[in-house]
Amino acid sequence: KMQLHNVKVSAKLQAPSQKSVALPDSRAERGATTTRQNPATVLSTGENLDMVVQSTLTETGQYTLRVMVEYRDHPTLQPQGGGGGGGEGAPDSSAASEPRSLRKFYRFKVGAPIDVTTEAKVVNGVAFVQVQLKNVTP
Repeated sequence: KMQLHNVKVSAKLQAPSQKSVALPDSRAERGATTTRQNPATVLSTGENLDMVVQSTLTETGQYTLRVMVEYRDHPTLQPQGGGGGGGEGAPDSSAASEPRSLRKFYRFKVGAPIDVTTEAKVVNGVAFVQVQLKNVTP
């Protein structure tokens, strides 16, 4: 069985006019029972690590959700043998414990959900204001 070690899932959201901000895991806020802590010390074959994020989108334009998974495919290994530099052909145990990561970027556009049109007229000294709201979501 393959095991991954020190597995961590994280997410950041970048709004059109702001730097990216880290999004916390909101599973507990949404009433979910968290079966596995993030980061997970060990993740065996067939196991999963979940994360739920949420954010209020306050402006229109292009957003980027950045999801990153960090892990090690082997636990940190200790150097073998007593003294001496190993020599040629000795396995490099440090390469197996190097941290690895996967990154995925999700870009999406946020538009205004409501189009507001106003018109004002004065007729015989009386002011009339017309406001039209139109749902422009696809």
